[in-house]
Parts: sequence; C-alpha cells; structure tokens
Amino acid sequence: MRLEGARDGLLYLGLNQDHSCFSCGTERGVRIYNCDPLKQLQSHDFQKGVGHVEMLFRCCYLALVGGGSDPAWEEGSVVVWEDQIHQPVCTIAINQPVLGVRLKRDRIVVITETELMVYTLQRSPTLLLCYSTHHVLFRRRGADCSCDWSERLLHQAAVER
Repeated sequence: MRLEGARDGLLYLGLNQDHSCFSCGTERGVRIYNCDPLKQLQSHDFQKGVGHVEMLFRCCYLALVGGGSDPAWEEGSVVVWEDQIHQPVCTIAINQPVLGVRLKRDRIVVITETELMVYTLQRSPTLLLCYSTHHVLFRRRGADCSCDWSERLLHQAAVER
C-alpha cells in the first residue's frame, strides 16, 4: 500500500505472499521485517526513496520502484534486486509511473494507470502479456485490485506459454 503524505519518510508498506514478512519503502531505502517474532531482517540504505517494495516469499528477490521526493530509480522502472549479491539483477523500463508490482517464482506483473503487463522473471525479462486497464474502476483502485488480477493473469500466462 502506498502511503501518501506519510510521516517519518515511510512511503510503502506491504506483506509478502505468505504474510510471514513485511517490507517498508522509505525516503532512504528499504527495510524488511519478520512478522512473528517481530524483528528487522534486512535494511538497504540507498540514500534515496523507494516507493514500492514487493518480496518474493522469503527468498532474496525484491521488486523495487523509486518514489518519494528523491527517488532511487525512475518511477517508470522496476528494479529486481537480489539480496545475496546486493545489486540489481534486471530492470524493466516502463514509459509511465508504476502503480504496483507483484512477483511469482517465474513471473513479474507490472501495473500502470493504463496497462497491466506480465513479464518473465529472469535476467532479461520478456513481455508475455499486456492488457489495457481502460476500465475506470481498475484505474481508480489502481494497484489495490492488482492482487486478484495478477493471480489470474499469472495463471493465464503459464497456461498460454
């Protein structure tokens, strides 16, 4: 969930797929916490803002989107970060701001105001599917409804491939 106007530099807060961890995007980077027991697991200080963080279960991949007053990356880019090597493994450049990102073991779903795109999760991502999000309800709810949509699209992309 994007946190507009949040205090203390918090820009994003979200759970991983099994709800065992949550991630925070801040004006200075990323923090990852375990839910039970509550403790910080990781911290990445980029000295710049991260407006969206998506974890892949509890593994080392994070999908990051720049945000805040001084974004770490353009808001039209999705950076897949590998925590074991502490660097990006791939970047997907989009021509418009990214509203949301979802990860599955072999897919990345990127949501913008006008499109929902499904890519392969690999060092050189390949676009598999692209849908127009011209529906007004989808645009209003943006990334909030992407969770339901992304699961269906990820399944469809696997079947079509």
